[in-house]
Amino acid sequence: MLDTLTTVIADAAPVLNTAARHNYHPTELNTITVVVTLIVIAAFVLVFIANRIIIRRVKLTTHRTQDITSLMQHAVTLGDINVLKFNMGTRQVDVLYGQAIPQGELAMSEFMERIHPSSLTDFEIMMRYVGRRNEDEAQVCSLLFNVAPAHAPADWRSMSCQAMLVDMGAKKPSIICTMADETLTENERRQEQALTEKYKRIFDQDIVGLVYYDSQGMMLAANSYIRQMLHFQGDNDPYFFQTSLFDRNPLREVVDRAHMEDLYFCTRSVIPERGVNLYLELRLHPTFNEQGELANISLAVRDVTQERELYLKTKENNEELQRINAAISDYERELQYLMDSCEMRVWRLSLADRQITFHKTLSTYEKLLTLDEFLGYFIDKDNPMVRNFSNPVDHLMQPTSQLCRMKPIFHDNHDADWNIIDCVPVFGDEGLVGCFGTLRNVTSLIKAQERLKEETRRAQDSGHQKSVFMANMTHEIRTPLNSIVGFSDLLPMMSSPEEKAELVKVIMNNCDMLLRLINDILEISSMATSEMAFVPHDTDFATEFSQAAQTLEQRIQTPGVEFMVDNPFATLLVHTDMQRVIQILTNFVTNAVKYTQQGHIRIGYCVNDGNGQSSSPSVSGLPTTPGIVVYCEDTGIGIPQDKQHTVFERFVKLNDYVQGTGLGLSICKAIAQRAGGAIGVTSKGEGHGSTFWFSLPLNIIVN
Repeated sequence: MLDTLTTVIADAAPVLNTAARHNYHPTELNTITVVVTLIVIAAFVLVFIANRIIIRRVKLTTHRTQDITSLMQHAVTLGDINVLKFNMGTRQVDVLYGQAIPQGELAMSEFMERIHPSSLTDFEIMMRYVGRRNEDEAQVCSLLFNVAPAHAPADWRSMSCQAMLVDMGAKKPSIICTMADETLTENERRQEQALTEKYKRIFDQDIVGLVYYDSQGMMLAANSYIRQMLHFQGDNDPYFFQTSLFDRNPLREVVDRAHMEDLYFCTRSVIPERGVNLYLELRLHPTFNEQGELANISLAVRDVTQERELYLKTKENNEELQRINAAISDYERELQYLMDSCEMRVWRLSLADRQITFHKTLSTYEKLLTLDEFLGYFIDKDNPMVRNFSNPVDHLMQPTSQLCRMKPIFHDNHDADWNIIDCVPVFGDEGLVGCFGTLRNVTSLIKAQERLKEETRRAQDSGHQKSVFMANMTHEIRTPLNSIVGFSDLLPMMSSPEEKAELVKVIMNNCDMLLRLINDILEISSMATSEMAFVPHDTDFATEFSQAAQTLEQRIQTPGVEFMVDNPFATLLVHTDMQRVIQILTNFVTNAVKYTQQGHIRIGYCVNDGNGQSSSPSVSGLPTTPGIVVYCEDTGIGIPQDKQHTVFERFVKLNDYVQGTGLGLSICKAIAQRAGGAIGVTSKGEGHGSTFWFSLPLNIIVN
């Protein structure tokens, strides 16, 4: 800056000298001086400002250079980069920067020893190539470099080397080489490659079919399994690669392109163009980018045709197994029922333990006895089975069966039991090892045989009664038959309608009489062979009773007899066998019609609540037990006191001149007893009428 100011003053001196030579006025001289001074000051200021600007620029450049150097140094540090300088003349290596080897000079031979033999050739080729070319073009190679200290185990690192020629004007130029440690990157690359290979193998495996589609549903890739499954024709089958996934069934029907989500379903896939007819399991998974847009679609396809066939076969086998198990259960129940109903038990004898077990069920035994204890239950010691069990080896080599009288084994009483013991031998390698069989309690059968003998004797005694019965039956059957045949012969001879109607009426009455007679005979026959049937069901007792009364009223043909009905309820829901009730009531009315010539015949019923309250107290002599009591009151000839207890016996007729078999009331008694009720008659004697009644348990249904 002083130099600049001196120059300005030197330039201004000639101006002052010129002014002095021309003898300027002092005032003019002062003016010139001022001007020159101002010029000098302005120049000084300009020079000062320029100098400050230059200094500032130099500082900025220096700071920028330092920042760049710091950034480069930081980048080298972060990148784990080593900078080396190879002096080709001295064959020395200067380590300018890095951690791979200590900084300083290093002999070229020592540096080469740190390079792995597999990488040494590539490094030498790179160095020769760089040394021969007179240009600053960089060359690159990769090598394995030992970064371990001397005399320590080798620590090989993957290095990326970049070499460039410098000092090209020198006789022996140098080579700058950077070595970046890419071990971590190389390991990551290898892991990524291994992972890629792994997923590639998974993609190409033959376990499941994998297909990838783009966001438009166009196929990008398919593994070999899906290609085989769907019969691809070539690597880029146009049938599959040129048709969108969204245009194919069944995905066209179930996939919403606007709201893609994971989807799993099974379907039958039929592609006639490729001869495909399979049952497939499909799993669709969409992938979205960071903006939430559909990026691609993966589809896993598995052929479940064989699994389905196996499942159907397994299902069929399970159903068959269930049927077999059900059949076995049925057989077990039947066997259990047989064992329970027949008082039968299965027994097993082990000669090694000399123990016998009795089984009521198939799982556990009911009782365990020693062989000596079992022999103590026999009452008849001379029974062959006692001898057999006393010496099984000699006497139980063949199946045998025997009836034995024994003490009770499975219950506590003092009555002897009759048991049939069946025995089957069991053989092993050493001969007879035991026996098994059944023990059936036939005590009831033996007692039944004894009762049968008694019944046989009683049947023989009742032979006379049967003979009388047959004689009565012959008479009873012939009487209506003769009337039917005789009046039928007269019917064509009648000329007037009134006469024909009268004959038809007689014929119908005799037909009805014959039908009732046959029904009674059949009922008695069924009672002799089986138990009286009484099948209750829900019914309206009041309505059914009213309808039966209308039918029974038609049986009364005597003009002097009034038919009366007591029906105290409009509706009465009960649980009973209404047909049997009407059968008893019909027998009561039929007998009343036979023995009543004047007065009335009243039928009805009442309901007793068990507290003495009845719905029909107008009829006396009825029972007061809880239930429904049905009665038939007449003003007929009545029944003597000494014969009232016999009217419900079979073949009993109080008047031999009145038609009938004497079976109707005995049938009524059997029905009432079968229903759990009672039957009876009340009469004050001959000429005072009678009241027949029967009661049923109170089975009223409450609405």
